[in-house]
Amino acid sequence: MSVLIVELYDALKDAGASEEKSRAAAKAVSDNDARLAKIEGIAEGTRSQIEGVKSQFDGVKSQIEGIKSQGEGFKAQFEAVKMRIDALTWVVGLTAAMSIAILVRSFFP
Repeated sequence: MSVLIVELYDALKDAGASEEKSRAAAKAVSDNDARLAKIEGIAEGTRSQIEGVKSQFDGVKSQIEGIKSQGEGFKAQFEAVKMRIDALTWVVGLTAAMSIAILVRSFFP
């Protein structure tokens, strides 16, 4: 029996309980203490598992943020390519118009 249980045993004995009842009560409290310690151990294990899941979640969250920032970079690059294609479209259009004007002028002076 632990110190606390001995104190309980002595207190019950001094209060007038029989030795058998005092022992039974002290044993019940001791058993409950053991069960409580086991439950506390399980709770601590669960807490550490939750912390592990939380850290994994934070890692996934940072990876998602990285992918999101890469997406923004791709969007900016796509806009730059689009602007170049628009400029090239104008250049090709003007070249075609000038070629047609030269062709028309050569046939119709």
